[in-house]
Amino acid sequence: MPDRTSPRPQQWQRPVPATRRRRDRQTASAGTEAVYLVRLELANPELPQPSRTDAERILDVLWAHLQPRFGIEHIRVRAGPAGINLGLFFRGSGTDAATHSSTAIAHLLARIPEWEPKIPP
Repeated sequence: MPDRTSPRPQQWQRPVPATRRRRDRQTASAGTEAVYLVRLELANPELPQPSRTDAERILDVLWAHLQPRFGIEHIRVRAGPAGINLGLFFRGSGTDAATHSSTAIAHLLARIPEWEPKIPP
């Protein structure tokens, strides 16, 4: 009788090669890079309550002007009652991440001048 706790039958599960397991352990133990989240709230005086479409437009503009040197892994936007909630996920280490994130934020916010950034509570 098959094991009911396993999501797939035993014969479908492939073993992970030893070289891959070793590489995964080395990558995990290196720990030189981390992912950092920078949260901002964007407000537009002409638009008291932005819609989901407004959030998607901002996301499109940000991705269009993104440069690989910024180290941004992911961008998250959501329309809220007071504005657009923006989350920028950066990959880097120490001061490198701080330098890249501040440069990226300044560069990206310059592309959407009608939106004013605020630091959320």
